[in-house]
Amino acid sequence: MLNRLSYLLVIIPFISLGQEQDWGEVHGDFNLNAQTYTEDPSINAAKVDEFFLMNGYSNIRFNKGNFTAGLRYESYLNALQDFDSRHNGNGIPYRFAQYNIEGLDVTVGNFYEQFGNGLIFRSYEEKDLGIDNAMDGVRLKYSPVQGLSLKGFVGKQRFFFEHGPGIIRGIDAELNMNDLLFKKLER
Repeated sequence: MLNRLSYLLVIIPFISLGQEQDWGEVHGDFNLNAQTYTEDPSINAAKVDEFFLMNGYSNIRFNKGNFTAGLRYESYLNALQDFDSRHNGNGIPYRFAQYNIEGLDVTVGNFYEQFGNGLIFRSYEEKDLGIDNAMDGVRLKYSPVQGLSLKGFVGKQRFFFEHGPGIIRGIDAELNMNDLLFKKLER
């Protein structure tokens, strides 16, 4: 009798987890760029203070229905040579929560944005070049009809592990006449 009871206690949690329940999805990735340095007079590579340097980060994202949230852990111990020395330490400088419903997209936390082709405003990341000027604030996007996109945000721009001075605000509207006049064909 005790064996049957212990068997049931072990198997019941797996049976209940086997039912179709939408708990959401968790996704992630990581990147580690590490280098060792040695003096080499034949290529004019000078002696460096540290033998081993690295840049690394990991993204974790949760998605359930129209809701998405995520964060990025970054580590510069110490940053690779030729990277700005202010890339130093560990932390979570990037985190966000986003909700989409019927053409409305609301993001709170960090985000990247671009107006038009990026000449007026562009925030982006290029880790291999040491660039990450993500915004930290609130962004609203709304597309009332196909071909019309409205955006607005307010926030501060990232400056290494801190924020830059000042508050940045912006609004943008994009009108695509082809999408507006000729609805995309469904396949």
